[in-house]
Amino acid sequence: MRGWAIIAIVLHNYCHKLPLSPAENEFTWGLDRTLYFFHHFADSPFISFFSFLGHYGVPIFVFLSGYGLAMKYEKRNGGNINFKQFILRHYKKLTSMMVTGLLVYYLYCWLMSDSFTMDGHLWLRLAATLTYTINLIPFGYPPVQPGPYWYFMLTMELYLVYILLLYKRKHLPLFLLCIISIIAFIMFEGQGKMVLWLKLNLFGACIPFALGILAGRAKQSDQKDTACFHSVYGILILISLSMLVVSELTFYAWIFSSIAVLMFGISLSKMSIGVVGKAIGWIGGISHVVFVVHPLVRELYLGEDCIISTTPVVDLLSYIGITLMIAVVIKYRIQLIHSIQKVIPLS
Repeated sequence: MRGWAIIAIVLHNYCHKLPLSPAENEFTWGLDRTLYFFHHFADSPFISFFSFLGHYGVPIFVFLSGYGLAMKYEKRNGGNINFKQFILRHYKKLTSMMVTGLLVYYLYCWLMSDSFTMDGHLWLRLAATLTYTINLIPFGYPPVQPGPYWYFMLTMELYLVYILLLYKRKHLPLFLLCIISIIAFIMFEGQGKMVLWLKLNLFGACIPFALGILAGRAKQSDQKDTACFHSVYGILILISLSMLVVSELTFYAWIFSSIAVLMFGISLSKMSIGVVGKAIGWIGGISHVVFVVHPLVRELYLGEDCIISTTPVVDLLSYIGITLMIAVVIKYRIQLIHSIQKVIPLS
């Protein structure tokens, strides 16, 4: 699932920046956007699909985060977690990736733009970013740059909620969180800024995160799927994709759209076998690096000071290729450093 999710996110974050591409219902909902997607889908199916629906790779990552936490800390780890060690470990992991991306991004801005300055406003934005509080500041505060990095803030919120409220507790807190988030969305229907704030924070991720934790807790031994199951998964892909598109027609259905996405993602991953399955699994293995790298590569093509522009198809393919190449280099460099540290401890 992780491989398909990062592919969707990488393509979405490129396609939705293209001229005339349909705007997505990611943080707020609008029927006009859905209708525009339907009316113009035939003009450019690939661009339209990923521009409008590619952001749904995010709920899959949220689901996998919940699943991974439950598997690691509730299934495999029999002891209790030290709160301080848990938070520091995840803070260091997230911050090391984010800071690397931020340094490269602002260095690029400084080199390419004569008008770029590190003013007080930007320093405040960076401080709020590095303390994982920028998503919590409501109503019009300048967002994280590069844009996709807002997900780091959400991830830290999920870690905090997990260790404080959900770790080794019964299912009731999970259900209460979901109910509270659903009520919050219903209460603020039509209030775009408030819905945006909810989506940027925990409330927008409660359903997939809770489902991921439940799936991790219920996980049994792996079982191989038969050909019969593959046929079922194929049908589920069609059903869940239809449900997803229909969920874009009303605000109330949109609140639950992540359920259709997860059904689609699980079915698609189960159908991915052979060479395709191995390729998607490989991409999933470097997904965290791809996530950090791809907004930086996108700046070369679609930023204010873009330096690469050929044809749309060549630009898209080279964007994907460069992103993967850089991610592979970084991934294996990290692995090399870890291997050296095991042989020659540095501390």
